[in-house]
Amino acid sequence: MRTLNGFRTAEDLLLLLTKQSFDADTVQIMREAYDAASRQLPHFGQPALVGEVLAKQIISIASNGERDPQALARRALKELGVAGSET
Repeated sequence: MRTLNGFRTAEDLLLLLTKQSFDADTVQIMREAYDAASRQLPHFGQPALVGEVLAKQIISIASNGERDPQALARRALKELGVAGSET
């Protein structure tokens, strides 16, 4: 499993940050979105804070009902101001 910013998996980070209950399918969708979005970020010098902000954006968007991992990733990156966020 890939490691991003010191977290063992994207799911670890998502579960750490969310205070809401999500079913297993939704957690999997958010993990896929996080992985897809993180591949769009430069992988040098990224502080853990970037991973946290990205996860929070994905959680927020998923909380509003979005369940498409590509749309979650794209919208989260857009909120972060990442240009050319094509996942």
